[in-house]
Amino acid sequence: MKRSRMPNQRYAGKEWILDGNLGKVEKVKQKEWEIEDILDRRGAAGGAGEEVLCKWKGKEWVGHNSWVSLKENPGLASYLEVNKSNPLSSTFAKHQHSLAQERVPNPHDSDLQYLRQEVWEELGEPQPTPDGNIGFRLRVRVSVPFKAESFDQHFRHLPGIPPTGNVRGAYFHIKEITPILGEDVCRRPAPRTSSEMRINPHFKIHLAWGYKTMVRYDHSECPCCSYVGPEDKRPHECCVSEVYLPSQPKLTLSFSRMMVNTLACS
Repeated sequence: MKRSRMPNQRYAGKEWILDGNLGKVEKVKQKEWEIEDILDRRGAAGGAGEEVLCKWKGKEWVGHNSWVSLKENPGLASYLEVNKSNPLSSTFAKHQHSLAQERVPNPHDSDLQYLRQEVWEELGEPQPTPDGNIGFRLRVRVSVPFKAESFDQHFRHLPGIPPTGNVRGAYFHIKEITPILGEDVCRRPAPRTSSEMRINPHFKIHLAWGYKTMVRYDHSECPCCSYVGPEDKRPHECCVSEVYLPSQPKLTLSFSRMMVNTLACS
């Protein structure tokens, strides 16, 4: 004789299972522990065996740090993905950030860091092409604020750049720019694939830097615009004054991208 399964019922705020002659059996809920810190990571990124070493929060936890599978904890995996470049998110992220800083030319120069980040992002995401399809545009451009002192330190020594003043446009081979940006920025591996996006060495990199004039036209003292009286006596000529606004110098890099299969190149 088959025993019919009865639905779960709640008594006094607890969940019970009614099971024939056994009567009421309390269902024990597993306690959830809060993660205090991520200490380490192992396994292939994005793979089934990827795990992180967790330090658990709370005085009730008496065990050791333990490895947790990211495949079985998508919420934790999502958090780590969003905060992987934030050194304040965990001990592991801070350690990775410090290792990356050691490989960066002049890591404490904020202008150069902004430029590196913009170039890195342009090597990552697909963008609409002129025909409306989603793909990788061949030629891209990045533009960031770049102080005169930083430009003189990092780029003024390059051939073809004048010793002073604005640089309207100069072309350089990737070998001349890589020592400034760093090898890690000029090529970006794609996740979970053998391909990577690179700055195309077959096309030169265009560089421009300088101050752009910002002018505001002031009509407050113009006799035509401020005239009050009969319209037939209004002055015909509009006389405005030019007010020059302070501006910050910007650096612009234009370069071509290419997708490379690293297995085919090896």
